[in-house]
Amino acid sequence: MRIGEIAKAVDIPVNSVRYYINMGLLVPQNKNKQYIFNEEDLQDLQLILKLKTLHFSLNDIHKILSLSRVSNLSDRGDIEDYLQFFLEQKDRLAQERAELDRAIAG
Repeated sequence: MRIGEIAKAVDIPVNSVRYYINMGLLVPQNKNKQYIFNEEDLQDLQLILKLKTLHFSLNDIHKILSLSRVSNLSDRGDIEDYLQFFLEQKDRLAQERAELDRAIAG
């Protein structure tokens, strides 16, 4: 699959896909100066988009993807680290919500 096809598959601009590649979030195969995406790349891109909806920063998404790529989440400690990212994000979002509630209450 080429860059236009993967962008269309998840309904985002090609420039966003290029940005994720430049940040190291996506690591597609490069053939003759063209990116070739496989099913794993598509799954990574779908995960990136899902994590963005959960308000993870791109730096945190990079850490999550790196952890899952390096460890394949086969070790209990790696799974605990992975889960810790989500628990910390949940706490951050709860704190932001409390701040917004206070601001609304005036």
